[in-house]
Amino acid sequence: MLVIALFVIVGAWFKRYIIVIPTQLHPNLPIQNVPEYFKFYTPTLIETAITAASFILVLLIITVLAKIFPIVPINDPMHQK
Repeated sequence: MLVIALFVIVGAWFKRYIIVIPTQLHPNLPIQNVPEYFKFYTPTLIETAITAASFILVLLIITVLAKIFPIVPINDPMHQK
C-alpha cells in the first residue's frame, strides 16, 4: 500500500508539473497585440456584490444553524444531579 500511495503521489505531482510548466514556456505569455484594458482585471460592482453576498449568506446560515442546533450542549448529562 505504501508503494502504491507513493506512486499515486508522484503521478499526481508529475501531472501538475506537465500542466503548469509547458504553459509558462509559451512565447506569447507576455500579452502582445492586446488592448490595454484586457491586461488588467478589475471586478465590477456586481461581481463584488455577488462575492460579498455569498460570504454573508454562509455566515447567516451558520448563525441560524447555531441557534437551532447549539454548539455547546445545554443539558450536560455529566453535571446533572
